[in-house]
Amino acid sequence: MLVDKQIKQRAPEIFPSGYEEENIGCISYDLTIGKILAKHHEDRLELQPGDFVMIESREEFTVPRDLALTVGEKNSLMRTGLIVDGPVYFPGHHSRAYLRVLNASGTPIVLDTGMKIAQLFFHTLDELPEQDYQSRPVSSFADETAYRGYGKYDSVYTEKIGKLEEATEGLRNQEGKIYANILTLMGIFVSIFSILTIDFTVISQNISIRNLVLVNCSLGLLLLLFMALVMLVVGSVGSRREQSKKYWWIFLVAAALLAGILLIFLFR
Repeated sequence: MLVDKQIKQRAPEIFPSGYEEENIGCISYDLTIGKILAKHHEDRLELQPGDFVMIESREEFTVPRDLALTVGEKNSLMRTGLIVDGPVYFPGHHSRAYLRVLNASGTPIVLDTGMKIAQLFFHTLDELPEQDYQSRPVSSFADETAYRGYGKYDSVYTEKIGKLEEATEGLRNQEGKIYANILTLMGIFVSIFSILTIDFTVISQNISIRNLVLVNCSLGLLLLLFMALVMLVVGSVGSRREQSKKYWWIFLVAAALLAGILLIFLFR
């Protein structure tokens, strides 16, 4: 592994741009944030707990054929809850460092361009490889000085992520159905209990059949409106949204019909 004086000697060979001698440690070089690869490429980002972001290093480097570079976490940042991951950079690789930064703490952490984010270590090889990274035809991230996302693997990973999103959507649909069913059963139970309770009370007071029907129709109207609200708010999830809208209208139409019956009884 190269030490500080060796890194300084070979810096012109390794770093075409972005190099700062003050960032050299005893056996490493501190990488700094050049770009925060969020939606709007902010200069500052408040990374929320559990979120991650990709960053691009200010430093551009070309790995000599007798070296391999690895990325390590900074002790100070690790204690704040930041997890910084990066790949191994093979001999011949010309790139900037693209690192994944995850906030594993319970509080937001601010990232700024220019801040030191990770350490780069320089490992010497026993022999030169027969083929370096740049000359391999399958190298997806050669000369990556602007972020390429998944590179040549875009179609593969996009398909996998699509399947994961479909599975997640399916779980959300199931969750919505469970909530809707629970609320529906609760509404039916409460309504039936209320109707029976009120009917027993009303019957004991010897009121007319007309008034008894009005009371029951009123409670039924409230039940239908409640069911419509359940379908509108809880049932409208994901791929079942159209089906939920259909049921919402069914309950609303039934409520309107029942309201019409109530009006007939009231004004006849």
